[in-house]
Amino acid sequence: MAATRTYRIDERCTVTVTSPAGAAKDCKVVGIAGNLDASTYDAFQAVVERLLDGGTVRLVVDCPELQYLSSSGCGVLVGLYKRLEESGGRLALARVPQGIRNILDVLQLSDYVRVLPTLEDALEAVRAGPEDVAT
Repeated sequence: MAATRTYRIDERCTVTVTSPAGAAKDCKVVGIAGNLDASTYDAFQAVVERLLDGGTVRLVVDCPELQYLSSSGCGVLVGLYKRLEESGGRLALARVPQGIRNILDVLQLSDYVRVLPTLEDALEAVRAGPEDVAT
């Protein structure tokens, strides 16, 4: 990984943006640590929107340190998925903690957004064509 930028949303949420080494310019990894909820989703969304407006169409949200995901956070992920799909882009979630994965499964978000066990798998998923990806 190279070229990392960190955004401290508040005392409960930090977001990092990384350009993966060797990846295309339109590919980014957004790491989130802490809570993605009603008090942090708008700042998280603003960071991601800047990336998309700047040409990012392949996005991995890396979640090993995500502790809490509220309905507001889920809404941001759904909006992100829709925007990327409509523009021909790709979204994957990586290293999602089991408790958060359970939420995604219950809400059936994991039926749409690829949720993969490793960062490498997620990067490969956003690089590959939709027909090439096994979820």
